[in-house]
Amino acid sequence: MKLFKQAIPDDASLISGSIANDRKSQEKLYRKYFNRLFNMGLRYTSDEDLVQEITHDAFLKAFKNLEKYQFAGSFEGWLRKIMFHCVVDHFRAKKSPRFIELDDIRQLFDESAPLPWETEELIGYINALPDNHKTVFNLFAIEGYSHQEIAEKMGISEGTSKWYLNQARTILKGKIVQKKMNETYAK
Repeated sequence: MKLFKQAIPDDASLISGSIANDRKSQEKLYRKYFNRLFNMGLRYTSDEDLVQEITHDAFLKAFKNLEKYQFAGSFEGWLRKIMFHCVVDHFRAKKSPRFIELDDIRQLFDESAPLPWETEELIGYINALPDNHKTVFNLFAIEGYSHQEIAEKMGISEGTSKWYLNQARTILKGKIVQKKMNETYAK
C-alpha cells in the first residue's frame, strides 16, 4: 500500500527537461500527449498508420522547436497547432487538397424528427469521405475555421473551399437519405 502518490511532473518541468535533452522528460511528454494528437489526426484520415506517422512527425517538430514555446497558452494547444500543420503539410504534399464545410445535418430533415442515425454511424459517414474532404470538414466543423482561414492555410481560394463543401454535403446527404429510405422500406 502506497501512502504517497507519486508526483506527476507538470508540463513546465517536462518541457525544461526535454529542452535539456533529458530522454525521460521527452518520453513523459510523448506519452502524455500522444493519444490526444493521434485522435486529432484520426479526424482527418482513417488510415491509422498514416496518422501515427504524422503524429511522430509532429512530436519531432515539437521537440526540435521546444525552446520556442513561450508558456503563453496551453502546451497542448501549442502541440495541436503543430499537429495541424503536419496534417496540412501531408495533404499539401499530395497536391490534391479539397476543402469542405457541412451545415447542421438536422436541416436535411424535419427539425422535430428524431435523428435517423446513431453518433457512430454519422462518424462512419464522415470517415468514409475522401481524406481531403474529411480533413476540411474537421477544420471547419470541429476546429472552427472559416472558409477564409481554410483558404489561407491550404493555399486555395474561398470559392474552391465552398465548392468542395458542396461536394461533401452532397455525399453525406446521399448517404443519410439512402439510410432513411432503407429504414422506411424495411418497415
